[in-house]
Amino acid sequence: MAKQRVELYNSFEEWRLKTNLIADSVSDVALVTGEETARVSSITASISGYVMTVTAITGSIKIGSIIEGLPVEPNTHVVSFGTGTGGTGTYNVSVSQTVVSSALTSTLTTASRLQDLYDKKVKRSGDTFTGPLQVNSTLGSSGIVSITNATASTSTSTGALVVTGGVGVGGVLRAGSVQATPIGSTTASTGAFTTLTASSTVTLSPANSAVTLSPSGTGTVTISPVGALTINPTTVSNINNTNIGATTRGTGAFTTLTANGITTITNATASTSAVTGALVVTGGVGITNNLFVTGTSNFAGLTTHNGTITSTIGTISTSKPILTATQTWNNAGTQFIGINADITATAASSTSLLMQLRKWDTGSVSFKEKLTIDVNGSIGQYLAGTYLSRTVLSGTRGIREYQDLTDDGRQGLPGVGGISTDSFEWGFTWNAKWDGVSSYVKDRSNAGDHAAMMRLSKTYKQQWWFSDGTAVSSPIAWVKKIDFDLPANTYTFVDGANSSIITPTSISTATVHATDQLIVGSISYFDAITAITATTSQTVIASFTAATFRSATFEIQATDSVGLKYHKTNLSFIHDGTNSSSVEFGAIAMGGTCAVYSTRLNAGLVEILATPTSTNSTNYKIHARLMGV
Repeated sequence: MAKQRVELYNSFEEWRLKTNLIADSVSDVALVTGEETARVSSITASISGYVMTVTAITGSIKIGSIIEGLPVEPNTHVVSFGTGTGGTGTYNVSVSQTVVSSALTSTLTTASRLQDLYDKKVKRSGDTFTGPLQVNSTLGSSGIVSITNATASTSTSTGALVVTGGVGVGGVLRAGSVQATPIGSTTASTGAFTTLTASSTVTLSPANSAVTLSPSGTGTVTISPVGALTINPTTVSNINNTNIGATTRGTGAFTTLTANGITTITNATASTSAVTGALVVTGGVGITNNLFVTGTSNFAGLTTHNGTITSTIGTISTSKPILTATQTWNNAGTQFIGINADITATAASSTSLLMQLRKWDTGSVSFKEKLTIDVNGSIGQYLAGTYLSRTVLSGTRGIREYQDLTDDGRQGLPGVGGISTDSFEWGFTWNAKWDGVSSYVKDRSNAGDHAAMMRLSKTYKQQWWFSDGTAVSSPIAWVKKIDFDLPANTYTFVDGANSSIITPTSISTATVHATDQLIVGSISYFDAITAITATTSQTVIASFTAATFRSATFEIQATDSVGLKYHKTNLSFIHDGTNSSSVEFGAIAMGGTCAVYSTRLNAGLVEILATPTSTNSTNYKIHARLMGV
């Protein structure tokens, strides 16, 4: 049957006159038509609070049925169905009470319940309902409707207000919480919430539609789960105008991070390792354009493609190396490489450089080369001044190579300004260092420390200087040893106050000393022939090649220290390649002769033979003057 609107009326009579039908049930129709026949049903039921549970029934229970029997409270009647709809099941009653399972009756009358129905369901404007309110049609009110019952809701059929059908709210709906209720489950809805709290999974998944969180004004959207937060669109999407991890660092997995403008990381945490700092990247970092880094930077496995590593530190007042690399080599079987650059010169200018170091020159207002390595491996060193050194320090030994191009005669070697000392100097020092002014000063003390330096002047005169035995912290005391006058072909050897001068045609010296052989023209002089015998058998004490020398004169000295015999003689010799002849002359002896001498040709050699007069150890010294064939 059609449902009429139920209004709030000012009197019982006004309601009876203006209301025709208030429900679909026959019992409610009977209330209006004036049927007086009571309908009584026998039931077995218990009541707990406002819920009556019926376990057995004869007849049926209707909404408005009066429940009677001991100890049921007076005016107890059914206000709405629970799980029961006339038979066994649960029903909501008008009076809260506790009744154990008992035999009760359910009675429905007309006149006896009409006034009560009005009192319980339809009161005047401003009145308060004292029991459950069931509305099977539309409830309208021109004022505020308040339900003061405090019964909690634990399901869709419990609580101070139970609505079996849907609820349409034209205005704002405010509630303490909304439990187990889809919002906009069939039709998209808009709501304004301060807090949305979920005890389990919340899913926003409209089909082919967008989900938008867009508070107006200065409102914000905060997502702060205790557990993980996953944003995983199936298509490429954007996060715009949003700080990720603005106050607390978070971890995210991104395939691509794209910024339309400048991306700035303002956190100032210093980096002391690969896992510390304001930005930490576990994997590698690929950078297409330039990377500019200030401060002290440590790189492990830095690789660039088609780019340049540029370090611009600017003006500094403390030492900040442009490049500092630290490695620990710990495998004796591995060939380690500290710095490596592999360059393939498929096409390059012949002036290309493998390495270049430059320094700013204030005079030319430009950078000037200091050290270069060209494509052939040649090293170029460019001096802004006139001084160059290489140092090799090994243990307590310090070897330094120096080159000095100064033209003022103050290169550390003795001399005064002038053409003779305008020169190039080069040499080595052991444990002595250039003081940057005019001297090489000892900085260590070791036995045998010395220095050697060469000076080549503009007049093409070459000098070699030597030093030895200088004390620590004292300037080297140089002594000139050799003076070469290259244009004049004159060589002067200096030894203290003595000197020897050698020219292409003469030797001017106090002493000429040869330790083995001295050759003058076709005559050779030998002064280092020695022999020892301890037998009376004939023994070869000297020999020379017969094909080289035709004749010779031997001066022989023999000494027998045991027999106290000292014997000197001379022996002349000549040969024709087959036969030989010799003669002894000028013999002199003290204590007796030591030996008898002879010569012979043997296997291409001229041999000098001695037959000792005793078995004592006898020493022979022989001076030979040989003439060529």
